[in-house]
Amino acid sequence: MKIKRQVIFFVYGAFSEKATKIINGVTTPKGFYVFKFDKNGTKLWESINAIASKDFFEKTHTSSRLQINLLEYKKDLIFSVSVNDFTEFSYSTKVDKLTGSISKINFIEYNNTTSNLKNKAFINNSYVSDEFKNKVFSQMTFVAMIVNPNVMSYVKSVSKDGKKLYYESIICDEGIWLVETDNKESYKILFFKD
Repeated sequence: MKIKRQVIFFVYGAFSEKATKIINGVTTPKGFYVFKFDKNGTKLWESINAIASKDFFEKTHTSSRLQINLLEYKKDLIFSVSVNDFTEFSYSTKVDKLTGSISKINFIEYNNTTSNLKNKAFINNSYVSDEFKNKVFSQMTFVAMIVNPNVMSYVKSVSKDGKKLYYESIICDEGIWLVETDNKESYKILFFKD
């Protein structure tokens, strides 16, 4: 029995009202787009959306400070844009793979604390949130906590007392992989389907 796989392509990005005059100049994203194409280059749908960002994008001085991702997660795509400039935050949206419609929009703020950076660390993150004492996250882990409430519940259930823990996430079609480590002797890998 042969399994026929459909080949599709997604093109995505952020847009602003006017182009910057220099490379990596001041940028003010106003929205994002996702286009879906089949293997012949035929556009199947387009999704163009404004980003309601509480004006935090106004503080983004260079486009190199933006981290933009489009990840497959079950029946959806997860579009995220994270900013590391003055105010750090991640904005994420669920985009339906079949139609391009938006089903969920989320926003989370955090701080960049370079004191958490370590040389020769297994996971080397510097982002923290006042809500999570002794826990350090990657930008994608904040997105994972937004996308799957079970990831958020798990992280909240881990004791705030004791050693500092570092978290990294991989979001994929099957679910979310979460790596938790103290960067010394404890390493834990968890998988969240729902």
